[in-house]
Amino acid sequence: MKRQTTFHVPEATKKGYAVAIEGDSINLAFLEANKRRGRVGKGIANTIDTGVQQYTLGEGSLRRLTPIECERLQGFPDDWTKWGMFDGEKKEISDSQRYKMLGNAVSVAVVSAIGDKMIGKQSNGKESPLWILEMELELMNLKQAA
Repeated sequence: MKRQTTFHVPEATKKGYAVAIEGDSINLAFLEANKRRGRVGKGIANTIDTGVQQYTLGEGSLRRLTPIECERLQGFPDDWTKWGMFDGEKKEISDSQRYKMLGNAVSVAVVSAIGDKMIGKQSNGKESPLWILEMELELMNLKQAA
């Protein structure tokens, strides 16, 4: 029987740590902060920031999330941040810069949900008449202000 790998992550709890198992995310930013909680995401990935101090347990060891894993968490295609244009030339972007870009990005699913709400799209795909009325009123206000 295979033994499950566990990792103790310092947290501001009575126990003093949280237990992470394979499949959990572990945020190792600010390890010295004595009021920080929520370092272990149970089966989920916590917020990605520009430093990307997100790790996970896999195959018995602690490892940092890869740029591709971060792209997937943000809703981007694999290698979305791998290439860039510099002085008109296509060049590979370093992993540290990719982590910064992904930490500054907004998740595709979040932007899509906000956009759906803004256009009044309901879960059944129909537009909300209330939204249309609100937009017409806003346009009238803009015309009067001009």
